[in-house]
Amino acid sequence: MVALDLVGKTCEFARVYGIEFYHVFFRGSQYRVESMMLRIARKLNFVSFTASQKQKTMMRAPECIPLTLEPESKFYTDPVAVLDFQSLYPSVIIAFNICFTTCLGRIESIGKEGSFKFGCGSLFVPDKLIKSLDLDKDIYVAPNGVAFVKPHIRQEILKNILIKMFKVKMYNGYFPNIYIT
Repeated sequence: MVALDLVGKTCEFARVYGIEFYHVFFRGSQYRVESMMLRIARKLNFVSFTASQKQKTMMRAPECIPLTLEPESKFYTDPVAVLDFQSLYPSVIIAFNICFTTCLGRIESIGKEGSFKFGCGSLFVPDKLIKSLDLDKDIYVAPNGVAFVKPHIRQEILKNILIKMFKVKMYNGYFPNIYIT
């Protein structure tokens, strides 16, 4: 235990994620990310939404289910591309400014009067904001039809969290060849 520095590393994880020592071992990665996200969101005066069980059951069904294919074990004479989804998802989030703080909702709902159903709850986007945006320059529409404002309109919280995590991992030697400024 001393050679692995289990206590030291666990304390470091607990500090970075802002969670209790016990939760580092017994809670999943979603809990860790949410705890960091909520801590940063609180500093920016965002209020978190906690859905009831009834609200969760009333949500739309997922549009697709991720599919992971296991490669066939054999000798390949041609190059094989291996995608690391743990790095891919953060890269997509950063590149396209995808975050709950930059979300405008589904394209078909934008511009409707009042609030509209979105996820477990409802979302209200002021008409004044929509009218001030240039659809070509200020908005990114994801393949599933959800719109996000681009970084020059609003910076996302998730990007800040991911960059912070990358810097901590680089400091600890996980990514020695990546430099983030």
